[in-house]
Amino acid sequence: MPKAKCSKTQIIQVPYNLGRLTRAELLQIVRIEADEWAVAAAALTAYHPTFDQNGNALRTVLELIKELCSVAAAST
Repeated sequence: MPKAKCSKTQIIQVPYNLGRLTRAELLQIVRIEADEWAVAAAALTAYHPTFDQNGNALRTVLELIKELCSVAAAST
């Protein structure tokens, strides 16, 4: 599918906290948005290891970074 060409910025804010989204749902949102928009930049904010005793958030962040790199490379 061709990427939408647009001079406007699309900002997607996805809260991943308190178990409201699963890891799979978060990654699916990235894939869906990447089908519509070329990924030019992304920001992951507010990770604090004190609140991630079991490492689930860190694993999700690392998977998300990998997915963002993958879709960004495909959109160029």
